[in-house]
Amino acid sequence: MSYKIKLFTVLLLLAGILVFDILTPLGIADGMLYVIIIMMTMWVEKKALVITVAFAAIIFTLLGYFLSPHSTIETYTAPVNRILSVISIVAATFIILNFKKMEAVVNKQMEEMTQFSEKLKTSNNQLEEKVNERTKVLEESLKELEKSKAELGIALEHEKELNELKSRVVTMVSHEFRTPLAIILSSITLITKYAETNDKENQLKHINKIKSVIEYLTELIEGTLSVAKLDEGKFSFNSEEINIPLFLNDVIENFETKSNTSPVKKIKYNHLGVDKILNDKNGVKQILLNLISNALKFSNGSSEVNLFTETTSDYFIFKVKDGGIGISEKDQLHLFERFFRGENASNIQGTGLGLYIVARYIELLKGTIDVKSKLNEGSEFTVKILLLETSKI
Repeated sequence: MSYKIKLFTVLLLLAGILVFDILTPLGIADGMLYVIIIMMTMWVEKKALVITVAFAAIIFTLLGYFLSPHSTIETYTAPVNRILSVISIVAATFIILNFKKMEAVVNKQMEEMTQFSEKLKTSNNQLEEKVNERTKVLEESLKELEKSKAELGIALEHEKELNELKSRVVTMVSHEFRTPLAIILSSITLITKYAETNDKENQLKHINKIKSVIEYLTELIEGTLSVAKLDEGKFSFNSEEINIPLFLNDVIENFETKSNTSPVKKIKYNHLGVDKILNDKNGVKQILLNLISNALKFSNGSSEVNLFTETTSDYFIFKVKDGGIGISEKDQLHLFERFFRGENASNIQGTGLGLYIVARYIELLKGTIDVKSKLNEGSEFTVKILLLETSKI
């Protein structure tokens, strides 16, 4: 409701009371009605309306005095009533104005409290955002710290592994090189001695022994170089056609012609499936050479090494089985680690690199290897290499 409408309504009520006052000689009762109307303006926002209504009430009270009928008995009462009415109207107006003043102060304080509350809420939100940001920074710092801790742990573990590896290399070199060199030195001394007596048979025997030792040292150096190349990632896959039976016969012949291997026919070979595949010839050869070499090395003098190859629609499979000293379950857990040697193989020449090389080449050729072995009952290694798509056509 607008200000003008409110003013008009209140003045209309005051006019109604004036009419009532003129018609009835009530006096003080009419004044109280004016006071009630003024008190109703307490809920009106503007002070001007209160003052206007109060001023109009005073005018109407005075008009009522002159326009209302008077009796002789009321000669002194009527003026007093009107004065009391005016005083009541002024008092009511003063009370309302003071109330509005206090209300304004309270409203201002409430507004300030609301603004303060909003500021406090904003500050709280900002503080919460800062806390969340600091928390995130702290969490990220903790993550970085955990990451650094993990990396440090890996680095320390790697360093520990390198130190252990270094120790194994030193032990292997000191043992595997010292013995062959001592054999060479001894054989040269004996050859010189037999030369004086012209004993050609013993000379040839020791020459062959030197040749055998040199072949072993060559294999040792080649194995060490192979490990270094594999660890450095220097492997280049070269796909070429392999005729499996011919290829395996050449590998077997390579062992049978060596002076330090067991007699001919120690390796028994069978093949199933198609003869030709496409794959990395050197990788396949390294796997076979190391597996067959181990089978011969760890076999008894009378035991036979069985070699079986097969080509399926997806895989090239080969098995190397011997009846040698076997591998314990405990040693099988570390079988493909660098420089690892079984407890029952300490008296047999070797570097512990062969099966590590096998495992790395199998990994590079996307293959798998399975080991079955028992102590004193021999070992069987089964290798499956995934065929190239072109070799399946």
